[in-house]
Amino acid sequence: MHPKKEYHETFLDINPLTGLVLKAAKRMQINVHIRKLPVFFETGNIRTLIFPVMYINESVLIDEASASKLKHVLLEASVVIGIPFVIMALGIVFGIVFIVLACRSRGIREEGTEVLIDSE
Repeated sequence: MHPKKEYHETFLDINPLTGLVLKAAKRMQINVHIRKLPVFFETGNIRTLIFPVMYINESVLIDEASASKLKHVLLEASVVIGIPFVIMALGIVFGIVFIVLACRSRGIREEGTEVLIDSE
């Protein structure tokens, strides 16, 4: 027998954000150890071996409706996570615009002021 990991392993894929099971498989084989017992003559010509009795393969996969709901929830979560960064970026942009406008208006005022009374 040549077991392959992808066909014989037990696994559980869970979405870390929602805790929803996406894909799972439980695979198990029950074996019996058979050997010759000298006290029982009925086991006279039996070789010593591991005999497979039962193989269990239970697997589950998320359906399309649940997968689309999960995609929608994950999209909403990524948008909600990105909102604070957008607000911070807008705050920085508005702050820079305010500073530029304040400096520009101060420069215009200084150029437009004239000395009305000469101290001479």
